Amino acid sequence: MLTLNTATLSNPLAPEAWIPEEAAAFYRIYVAVIIGCFSLLLWDILQFLPEEFALLGSRRRSLPTVCYIIARTTPPLFMFLQIEFITKEHEDCRAWHLAISSCYFMISASVGLLFLFRVSAVCRDNFWVRRLLAAAWVAHAVAAALTFAVTSVAHLEPTHHCVIIISSKSYISILFFTQATYEILVCCAVGYKLRCDISDDVQGMQVPPQQYLFSFNKSFSRLRARVLMDSYLFFM
Repeated sequence: MLTLNTATLSNPLAPEAWIPEEAAAFYRIYVAVIIGCFSLLLWDILQFLPEEFALLGSRRRSLPTVCYIIARTTPPLFMFLQIEFITKEHEDCRAWHLAISSCYFMISASVGLLFLFRVSAVCRDNFWVRRLLAAAWVAHAVAAALTFAVTSVAHLEPTHHCVIIISSKSYISILFFTQATYEILVCCAVGYKLRCDISDDVQGMQVPPQQYLFSFNKSFSRLRARVLMDSYLFFM
């Protein structure tokens, strides 16, 4: 039999006051995972900030720059909304779900485009690789849009804290696997191409390898940020 946690009944709006005692430990782990992912995302953004800021200075109005700004600003906003969403009581659950799912859609589309631009830059001579990954990005963007649509029509249970039905969560979790497959394909293509270019250019002493390594590190940094985001969302 489930019993309510009586340790924090002095504040009946606190999550621990209405969460069953058996689930209180899981809830604390859940909050710790969210805060940890939020901290790692901020560290990921600050890691390459000086170099990326210098790169943006020469392309202020380009589409990759716009995608970069969206991809770098929406993950912290997404995490902040989620922390507020699960730790405080809200009357309009649907508005919060729509805000969170719209942030996720912008993250998915913008980061996917950044990967696609990277592949187009390093695989100019491979027509089929670029077309295949472009089709994969379109499919992924459609899946992200469907996530927003499913969340907008999902039934929300009226509890102290907003709860979305399990069926929509199960559908949304499928998106993580399709997204991970797309990004792994992109990173494999970029990594293989950069490895070949580094080998050829170092042998001919044309381009210092640091330039390619920095380019690959930025791609890997974005993949790491997406893995953090997907791991957190799947855990949710």
